Amino acid sequence: MKDPEFANSVTLVRIVPDGDDPALFEEIEIPLQNTHAHGAESDVFPAQEIAFVWTPPNFALDFHTASRRRIILVLDGQMEIEDGKGECRLFGTGDMIDILDTTGMGHKTRVVGGREMHTALIEIGEQIRPDWPLLEGAQYRTFAFTRTIAGSDGGSQFVDETLSYNYDAPLGEATAPMAMAGYQFVFKPGSLDHGFHNAPQKQFVLNLTSGMQVETSDGATRDIHPGNIFLGEDTTGEGHKTRAINARSRLSIFAHLLDR
Repeated sequence: MKDPEFANSVTLVRIVPDGDDPALFEEIEIPLQNTHAHGAESDVFPAQEIAFVWTPPNFALDFHTASRRRIILVLDGQMEIEDGKGECRLFGTGDMIDILDTTGMGHKTRVVGGREMHTALIEIGEQIRPDWPLLEGAQYRTFAFTRTIAGSDGGSQFVDETLSYNYDAPLGEATAPMAMAGYQFVFKPGSLDHGFHNAPQKQFVLNLTSGMQVETSDGATRDIHPGNIFLGEDTTGEGHKTRAINARSRLSIFAHLLDR
């Protein structure tokens, strides 16, 4: 996805059912009508949970339906999706697609480029197929992520952790799903220099374009680019700073987690 200079909407590619036939692509615009001093954002849309998935480089599925409605965001690698008219679209780091074809003949999916793929799955619809089974064995693939927390003194700090792919999913190997309250699309301008602030709720920030620099109370900084996973958990205390990288605007998905 290209960096916007200014955005009042986000284009969302969808794959939608066409009766009993294979699915078709369409595009919709998601308005970013909620503006404020630090950018603009969409309404919050409901979602059930979020999971992260590893897919092998030789993955290919003929026409198939989705087990539930979901948004797939590519973090690393590339996939090609083909619809019922033979149209193929390529999705790389920072690209997303809304999968709605839980009925009909579905679509084709294949990983391309000779590399494994990592994705985030925002599960929107109700589950219509059985739970993913737990993988056997003690060794699981992992994917690194960064989070911010409030320390005992109220100051924020970074914590580096890993997600384990320990479930057998249709697209490959998946993390345990995490319950969500909802998600929204967010635009931040290239002039962003947001002083200390708390995460409004426990949330994953998944950048679609450009990136952001996060600074904690101890002066440590991290650059978070498309493909990186950032979890803001410092909902109390001093909070953290956020600024644009190289004066470039960005689009992100904020995935709000249920605090259980």
